[in-house]
Amino acid sequence: VALSFNLVASKFFFVMLSDALDFVKTTTQKFDIIFLDPPYASDIYGKILKEILKRKLLTPSGLIVVEADKVLTPPFDYSPFELFREKNYGRVKILIMKE
Repeated sequence: VALSFNLVASKFFFVMLSDALDFVKTTTQKFDIIFLDPPYASDIYGKILKEILKRKLLTPSGLIVVEADKVLTPPFDYSPFELFREKNYGRVKILIMKE
């Protein structure tokens, strides 16, 4: 709960709870960090990344943080983003990418 209040009070970022693909297709904002946590078994990962690239939604030093399942998440193309770091936590993997 404290985290929620801190997030609401912050002027520096916001949390958007919506369909990710719809959001990236319509937003005009640029972001320092984009967190993606779609349903693990969906094929939406590559589509969202392509849209982020096409619409130039990252700032020059921006990062994309993707949460995926090592088993359920289908392989997806994240080029031309560069894989900056990958961490595994059991079946969950976190990918940190930059342009």
